[in-house]
Amino acid sequence: MRLMATLLVCGMVIPVPALPGGAAAAEVAAVEEVLVKNTTTTTETTDVNLSRTATASADSVEDNAASFVAGKANDGDSETRWASSTSGTSHWLQLAWDTAQTIKTVNIHWERTNATSYKLQKSDDGTTWEEVKAFSTAPASHRQKIILDNEISTKYLRLQIDAFNRSGEKENGTTVEWNTVSVFEMETYATIPVQSPQEIADGLQLPARIETETTELTMPTVPEGYTINFIGADYEQIIARDRSVYHPLVDKTVKMNFEIVRESDNLKVTSKEYSVVVAGRETPAETDNAKPAVIPELAEWKGGSGNFEITDSSRIVVATKDETALKPVAEEFKADYEDITGRTIEIAYADTANAGDFFLALQSAETEDMKLDKEGYYMTIGDKVEVKAEENAGIYWSTRTILQILKQNGTTIPQGTTRDYPRYAVRGFMLDVGRRPFSKKIVDEVAKNMAWYKMNDFQLHLNDNYIFLENYATSEEAMTAYEGFRLESSIKEGGSDGLNKADLTSHDIYYTKDEMRTMIQDYRKLGINVVPEIDTPAHSLSLTKVRPDLRMGTRGRENDHLNLDRTANGKYNESLA
Repeated sequence: MRLMATLLVCGMVIPVPALPGGAAAAEVAAVEEVLVKNTTTTTETTDVNLSRTATASADSVEDNAASFVAGKANDGDSETRWASSTSGTSHWLQLAWDTAQTIKTVNIHWERTNATSYKLQKSDDGTTWEEVKAFSTAPASHRQKIILDNEISTKYLRLQIDAFNRSGEKENGTTVEWNTVSVFEMETYATIPVQSPQEIADGLQLPARIETETTELTMPTVPEGYTINFIGADYEQIIARDRSVYHPLVDKTVKMNFEIVRESDNLKVTSKEYSVVVAGRETPAETDNAKPAVIPELAEWKGGSGNFEITDSSRIVVATKDETALKPVAEEFKADYEDITGRTIEIAYADTANAGDFFLALQSAETEDMKLDKEGYYMTIGDKVEVKAEENAGIYWSTRTILQILKQNGTTIPQGTTRDYPRYAVRGFMLDVGRRPFSKKIVDEVAKNMAWYKMNDFQLHLNDNYIFLENYATSEEAMTAYEGFRLESSIKEGGSDGLNKADLTSHDIYYTKDEMRTMIQDYRKLGINVVPEIDTPAHSLSLTKVRPDLRMGTRGRENDHLNLDRTANGKYNESLA
């Protein structure tokens, strides 16, 4: 397997997650603010957050830092927060008013949902406390809305946190290990405030965890007059578009979004990202083999113990029924295996495999192990390696995983099980062969390296030119700038009744039609879709050299722009033709 030393790349097509996440440094768990609304009407404009007039205090402040004092939890700023000290196992946050306030609703914006036992308390003197409402599980949402069974009248309101976890998840899905509890805002209201559609969307109540007995995601409830739709999850192999839940091998965090629709005017808003842990079917043990290091990272892994080891008698065994479908994959696997390991290996077609073999088979998505879509695969590694997938692409990607591990370990693969699948449907790379020519041999190597890393979309930027045509003194000089059109074409100088002033195809390096056809077909066997790209109407000097009469103009960059003017004097139709 040869890797390119250098590549001239015009750009990368990088899919963006609908639902972002990632690792973060340790931070303090926090509650954003407690707000109190004081109103007797149902209009949004008259809801008053009573917390803004209260004096906030707390049992402790992290590092005694001014940025984490209790007043940050009722300052109306959801970017600031109170955070407890890192010592102790219980903490409290308190609001005090000069006169008694009527409270019906308490909104708590937690920095992390790591409080596991907490309660609201009221007091007339700040000394003797009466329980108002208690909770024995972590908040289902970072923005917790607590509607009291009965409104209360009190001068003091306290959030008493009796127990919390050191580890907790932030709103962006990252998990933070830090021995504090923290609140961004604690709001209080005299009534149940009317919420905007966006507030409803961002305040949905979801479970922190979906247990193994759950097979369908339960939709959160929304107020009367609204409907809710499930947009989707980042891992559809765990929570599908139809909300079916397929439990992973071990616990895994899944991110999702919802759409809220106000029925009165059909106003639609998209929710924030929600994170939910989907319970795994197995529990990891400290003695389990660590997840093998491959690129991209395996989606799911449950380690076993010991190693699978290749031998001189190892075989690639393809299920008999899949001989025709998987033969190209098996042959590619064989060639790369022999290149990496220095050992020969035979391909056999049978329905059973021996110790030391690699067994490949296609299987329909009938069991929870599968449901992996067209690029996923399920692999068990014991005394032999067994792979099953719904489609050829999944089998092929599994061989890349096997080979990456063998390239690192030599002859062994850690025993265990993986359900592996891509997070993004399109994983692309664009190579600019227009400005900087590459031979077909080099392009083939780029495609091979893409397949090694399970990338599946190869965009070939087939034409372009030197951009800064304004640097030339005259239009005639600008038309001599370097350009490239890398695909064989029948458009030749003298054609179109003498209007063609040059050949379209570059004379230094280009790909014949047969070569392009072969690349598309061969790369498809590697799981890669080829996107041949013709750049136009700008960056089209290779086209305007052929037909200078179709230029937008003769000043600087106008020389490489096709004239798409639709007026009577324009060249729109001819340029498109």
